[in-house]
This record gives sequence, C-alpha cells and structure tokens, in this order.
Amino acid sequence: MCGIAAQSGFPIETIEFHGSEYPRSALLTVTGLHAPMPFSEAALRDAAQKLQDTGFFRSVQFRYEPARSHRGYAVNFDLAEDTDSLPARIDIPDADENDVWTALEAADPLLRRKVPTNEVAEARYIKAIEAWCAQHGQPTKIAARQNGGNMQSRDQLSLVFEQADLPIVAAVRFIDTYVIKPVELEKVLEPIAANSGYSESRFRRLLDLNIRPIYEEQGFLGVVFDHIRLREDDSGHLTVETHVVDGRAYNLGNVTLEGPSLPEAEMRKAAAFHIGERANWTQFKDGVAEMERVLTKQGYLHEHMTVERTLHGKEGTVDAIVHVAPGVQYRFGKLALTGFPEDLRQLGERSWTLRPGQVLDGEYPYAFLHDFMKELRGTRGKVAISFQPGAGPDVMDVSIEMR
Repeated sequence: MCGIAAQSGFPIETIEFHGSEYPRSALLTVTGLHAPMPFSEAALRDAAQKLQDTGFFRSVQFRYEPARSHRGYAVNFDLAEDTDSLPARIDIPDADENDVWTALEAADPLLRRKVPTNEVAEARYIKAIEAWCAQHGQPTKIAARQNGGNMQSRDQLSLVFEQADLPIVAAVRFIDTYVIKPVELEKVLEPIAANSGYSESRFRRLLDLNIRPIYEEQGFLGVVFDHIRLREDDSGHLTVETHVVDGRAYNLGNVTLEGPSLPEAEMRKAAAFHIGERANWTQFKDGVAEMERVLTKQGYLHEHMTVERTLHGKEGTVDAIVHVAPGVQYRFGKLALTGFPEDLRQLGERSWTLRPGQVLDGEYPYAFLHDFMKELRGTRGKVAISFQPGAGPDVMDVSIEMR
C-alpha cells in the first residue's frame, strides 16, 4: 500500500519498520534497501516480498509519504510477525550449541532461538546450520523435528535442528529400576521415542520431561539415569536401554520465599505446601503456580519465580527456596474493544467493572471474556486479549479484539 503518488526524482530519505522486534539493520539487509537511495515503488514491492518470503511475518505492508525535508520520501513498513513459534535447539554431535547460535546470529540476525513453525522459516535455519557444518569440515544434512515428548503441553515443546540421518529407535527398555516397574516406564516413553531419531542428548531430554516427573511425584528427587546404550538385534532394530538409580524418597522440609514486599501469608495459603510429607514435586510446582496467581491477581503481570532445592540425603528431606521477582504492580488504564458489532461493544463496556486507577487483576480480563462469550454466540471470529502499556510506567491498558 502507499500513501501518495510518487514524484520522479525524489529519493528515499528514511526507512522505518513497525510491529517487529527484529533489529532494523537485519530487516534492511533482507530488503536490500538503504537510505538515501533513488525512489522506486517497484523496489519497495520487491523489498516487501523479500520480507514475506522469510516466513517470519504473517503480513508485510508498506507506505510512503513526504519526508520532513519535503525533498524526498519517508518509507514505513508495517510488519505482523508470525507468533506461532517454538523455542529452538541445535543438536549436532561434537558441536557446542552456543557457538553455533553465535555464528548463525552473526551471519543472519533474523535467526533467533525462537523459530516460527512454518516450513519457509525452518528452511532458512536449516540452510544456515548446514552451511555452518560445511564450514567446520563436517557436511551434514539437517532436519527440524518437534521435540519435548510431553505432547499434552505445547509449553514443553521445542524445535530441534539435528542430523537428518540419525539412527531410528525401535524400542526402549529400563534396567535395575525398583521403585517403578520397568514396563510402566516403557509404556510412557516408547510411544514418544519409538520411530524417532536417536542422539543421547535428545534421549536424555525425553527422560527428563517424561520419566523424571514420574519419580519426582513419589518424592524420588535424586533419580539418576546413569547409563544409556544402544542395542541392535539381528533385524537391525535399535533398542535404547536406560540404567536407573532410583535413590531414596524425600520429605518436604523448609520452603523459603525470597523477594521484595511479598504477600507471603496469602501466597503460602494458596500454595498449601505439604511440609513434612512426601515431596511430590509435581504437586509442589502446582503450589508455586498458585502463588503466581496470587501475584497476578494483585497486578503483578510480569512476575517470575525460580525454585532452588537442596537435598539432604542423611535426613531424607528437601529444602526449597522460591526466588520471586514480582516486577511492576500495574494499575488499570483503559479498555479497548475492537472488531465487535457496535451493540456488543457497548454491552461489553457497560459490563466491564474494573475502573481506571484500580490495581489490575491480571485474571479479570479472562474471566470477563468467559462471561462475555455467552453474548457472542453465533458471531464469527476469534477473540484475543492483549495488554498494552498505558499512560504511565505502572499503567496497563487492556485490548480485547475480535478478528
């Protein structure tokens, strides 16, 4: 799209990008544009197409208008990033992952550790990683595979770039595990690991995501998968054998909360930690999530918690320190309802009870939308909630948009 009719002889004086977190320098490199340069609408269309062809953007639009000097044009690109992405890892034998990422980002700043999950974007990564392998004397075909094992939660998924010709796992076996029967562990892991490529680092991630939590739910927090080996039968089928050291069960000892000005009593009540009882670590993490909800409801939208645990083998107890970074406590600014029929927009504004200046309960917009959806039956479109910085460092506006 364009804003005015172009006049011949006027150059491009400025080029700006909006709606993207990618570095401006990287976007300029992709487009091949620079300022100043002779104006050409064909060049701008070509630049927009180059951005679209990266696979990193859902849409790319451009517009131009007279620059402040009135001697040339100010060009603006409006970008909508592809937000359907996954964290990425690179798993290449004998290669330091951080070194590979550093080299990739230096060669192409668009290549970050979060990858849009479309074939075009993935192909850009694969080409760059294969080039790195060739430069380091180990030409390797690379494939992208979704990994993470626990398919019930997308939050645990990742995209792994690894050798395309990895040996294929046919079966998994567990050895010397006494707390949990080997067949029960195999029943969990084999559907995930079978018919997929094997590398030890990849397999250990599957163990950590799928088998370790089973032990930790029963308090066996020191479980070790100390030997992993491949066995090939006469048919060429590969079985991965994992030797397990169960360790001992632990009871939950002291739980300490560390952070500034915390509503500790309310947080502990919500967590309901079972002090002195068997340390079910899944239950413990659920308790931490409940503490996060307490802070979210009190306006801390960007709170962050990490858990540090210490095992006391002699006593059979585990102490935990929950480090809490609550961040800014936000107040509500204003509500924007967009894309709705006018009558529903007005109804929504009347139904909204949070007032400007009040502490922003981070769960309220979702509870509001849950109730408001009853009024939207029969209305086509997807509804999304977003939080936008408001008029002040501790003010947050709420946007609810129907697309």
